[in-house]
Amino acid sequence: SERIQEVLSVPHEAEKRCNMCFCATHSPYFLKGCLSRTPHEVSVTRFEYEDGISKANTLATDDLMSVIHDPLLNNIGVTEGLFHSRVVVTEGDSDRAFYTEINNRLIASGHDGIRDCVFVNAQNKQTIAKVLGLFRKVSIPCAAISDVDTFKEGGANFSNILQSLSITGATAESMSLLRERVNQSLKAAALATGGQETTYEQLAQEMASAQQKGKSTHEFLGTLRGKTKPPDYKRLGGLELLQGDELTDALNLVNQLENAGWFVLRTGEVENWLQTLNVGTSKYGWLLRIFEVMGSNPDVDEYVLPSEPLDDVWLFINSIGTWFATQIGKPEL
Repeated sequence: SERIQEVLSVPHEAEKRCNMCFCATHSPYFLKGCLSRTPHEVSVTRFEYEDGISKANTLATDDLMSVIHDPLLNNIGVTEGLFHSRVVVTEGDSDRAFYTEINNRLIASGHDGIRDCVFVNAQNKQTIAKVLGLFRKVSIPCAAISDVDTFKEGGANFSNILQSLSITGATAESMSLLRERVNQSLKAAALATGGQETTYEQLAQEMASAQQKGKSTHEFLGTLRGKTKPPDYKRLGGLELLQGDELTDALNLVNQLENAGWFVLRTGEVENWLQTLNVGTSKYGWLLRIFEVMGSNPDVDEYVLPSEPLDDVWLFINSIGTWFATQIGKPEL
């Protein structure tokens, strides 16, 4: 708008006159505008005050530019996180919307929740690690939420996750070995539920049979949903599949990640929350179904409020708020 352009011209005119201009803003759009004009002439300092503690952090221009110029980071709301005291990164947009609503209802009902927090979504677990590492680099407390199939991320992918959490050296090596063991345990437990992987030979035989019955290729492909892959342990309940030493190993890994700020869903995936509302766990349309049942009018009896005492996703999000509280005053997040 004309007003925005007028405001953005102020620091530009000051620069032309060799003057220094100080601007205070809560607008990520104003910040983007300043950086887009003269990025290396702009210095950005974040001011915070919480629990009697004042902080001022000057952000490195190169770090800011990596957000502004990265198409992915620029389009998933990362810049907005610079104007909040806490950030939680989720895998996808539906996860972000769901957890934001859960947190809002927690706070509105008098629970702690996560105060002054923005939820942003990445595209995958690798992007979560990148975003989380970036926020922590500029001294913004940041946590992450991901499905239990995070444990399928081996090699460099899991190393990047650990690096974003500042977990290195022998600890990172032991956690990587533990991840592999937990992943294998979960895969075996999922297979034990009765599902089996379909081989190429089996598919060829089934297709020949379908053709003899007059079915088209499209119709045959429609019957293959879920048949060519082993059962997915995140769809089957996650850690609920395990017991004994295997469960102990998995809980050990989850707890270590949680202590560092990466919260893996023990129940598998976001669609497994609030199953008492009976909306099913199918990904297709799940967010619309869950929001419809949760209601939008706080004045009606059907409006879903946090359980007393807290359990399920209510307790999960509240626990992340508790984790953030333990980080106050720590030099590194």
